[in-house]
Amino acid sequence: MNLENTNRETPITNPNSNEQSGNISRDQLQQFLNTIMLGIKAGQEEFRKQTAALQEVSEKQTAKLTSAVESLRSEIKEENDRLANSLTARFEAAHDKIRKDFEAKLSSEIVTVSAKIDDVRKDMKVKLANCRLLLTKCMLV
Repeated sequence: MNLENTNRETPITNPNSNEQSGNISRDQLQQFLNTIMLGIKAGQEEFRKQTAALQEVSEKQTAKLTSAVESLRSEIKEENDRLANSLTARFEAAHDKIRKDFEAKLSSEIVTVSAKIDDVRKDMKVKLANCRLLLTKCMLV
């Protein structure tokens, strides 16, 4: 429908309508359309404001999350360092204990072997003395 060629006060009618009481003038239609357009523009402006507010909230939340992630990374690194130091200390303590136990066992074995060597040496001296004695007796006869 071409609104420019119609008279301002000429009612716009619906050709399919049998009722003439629903007719509106061109000015009324223009005013109605202007009101709708103003509503749409206001809605768009409100949408822009809400979008900007949501963007701001999103940026703040992103900053908080980034900070929280960095904080957790730092805590995890510190905990890993503590665990590594603890494990290192435990390993060194266990190593020292094993070394001391080994040294104690080795010393004990050395003492045992030395005692056996002394016993064998004493037995050998006794046997040698007996052999010398027998040899001297044999030579005298």
